[in-house]
Amino acid sequence: MSNDFQNFLQNEGIISQKTCPDTPQQNGIAERKNRHLLDVTRALLLDASVPSHFWVEALSTTVHLINCMPSFNLYNESPYFRLHNKHHDYTQLRIFGCICYCHLPASYRNKLTAQSSRCAFLGYASDRKGFLCYDPNARRTRISRNVIFVENIYFFQNTHVTTSLSPCSNLHDFDSDIPNKARFNLGIEMAKMTTFRTLLAIAGSQAWPLFQMDVKNVFLHGDLQEEVYMKLPPESSNDPSMFIRRSAAGIIILLVYVDDIIITGTDTSDIQQFKESLHSYFQIKDLGNLIYFLGLEVHRSSEGIYVHQHKYTKDLIALARLEDSTIKNTPLEINVKYSKDDGDLLSDPTLYRKLVGSWCMYLGNSFVSWKCKKQERVSKSSTEAEYRAMSGACSEIVWLRRLVSKLGFPQASPTLLHVDHKSAIQITENPVFHEITKHIEVDCHYIRDAYADGTIQLPHVSTTFQIADIFTKSLTKIRHQFLIGKLKLVDSPASI
Repeated sequence: MSNDFQNFLQNEGIISQKTCPDTPQQNGIAERKNRHLLDVTRALLLDASVPSHFWVEALSTTVHLINCMPSFNLYNESPYFRLHNKHHDYTQLRIFGCICYCHLPASYRNKLTAQSSRCAFLGYASDRKGFLCYDPNARRTRISRNVIFVENIYFFQNTHVTTSLSPCSNLHDFDSDIPNKARFNLGIEMAKMTTFRTLLAIAGSQAWPLFQMDVKNVFLHGDLQEEVYMKLPPESSNDPSMFIRRSAAGIIILLVYVDDIIITGTDTSDIQQFKESLHSYFQIKDLGNLIYFLGLEVHRSSEGIYVHQHKYTKDLIALARLEDSTIKNTPLEINVKYSKDDGDLLSDPTLYRKLVGSWCMYLGNSFVSWKCKKQERVSKSSTEAEYRAMSGACSEIVWLRRLVSKLGFPQASPTLLHVDHKSAIQITENPVFHEITKHIEVDCHYIRDAYADGTIQLPHVSTTFQIADIFTKSLTKIRHQFLIGKLKLVDSPASI
């Protein structure tokens, strides 16, 4: 850092902080942004076989494209829109490295020469509205708006990229094997959030370590020019993004989301050896202990594992411009009464005749899964609506039981599905109620089989203690706070 820059920071009242040597994870946001820029730049160069000395043009194009694209962190708005308050004209985007014909001004030609020059498209001018076109004959880059593009043909065709695959022999004892380069190139499955939360719950209860790794160049392999025969690893029936290895030392579990990998298990030394094996086969970065994954911030203490979305929540409040709003005790207004004369008539009232079904799941004391969704069918009664919600919850229970069994914790006793509707319980326990359930789809009766074979039990719970009510009903402050406690939601601990 130069003295001039340090003086500038001091004069502007800006505090400068540094990271420890060889510890990029301390500056995770900047490192991820730099990696994003580098990955896309390399992809542009390799895909179009553009020589590497044009990396500046490729990087400028990368920045231009990222600024124009909707961003999840900006709630599907682009940086360009945030800056200019208008959408970018996507019709002006062209394929990097393609052939283009740049019109030559009169000063560069005569009556007998060509009116245009065959060039390579290398991006967009940053200080004017024009395209960057490299002219190999003139050995210069031209900037022009009068350009004709041939986007299905690349300009540089004399080079190509090949990829070879090597077997991972010492990793084959994984139930679902290790995802190899070809698998990443084909498209890796996305980790389910419920799997992630379940894994955190088990790791917290068993005091397992949690590590995170990052795969480099996950999307940057070129097109193969030769035939390749490969055997894809078998996928887990519970979650295709989860990979498990069992050995005499214990168990190692991987959870993969695109280029992010979570590793946990029973033996830290075995995990370390496995990470070294990964390094020998892939370009991969060890990020240390798990801190951030899929938008969730993870903090571990002697009390357990805390998960929060503090930054996401603040950004959401800022997006809705609610920073100065008054704090309310409950999210829904209570004691509101409507009459048939209130409001305007609805063009499609059937959208509001479907009840919202909800449920929530616990693994021990950990809140791992929930759902609150309008049902797809219009129910004829509250009993039928409750029955449909119970069937959906039962499917989740069966899946979760298989998942935790796969992780080494089989469930010997039935899972308790607490229901506050006695009629819905009765038609599940007693199939003779055919007359009132014959119109319900066959798949909804799946819950009867689960009850009959002892997978679930259906204890009745008073509405007072029905936790799922917090998702669908307007509640008083006392009851709202009571159910929040049941959801294991706590104020931010001092350690976070």
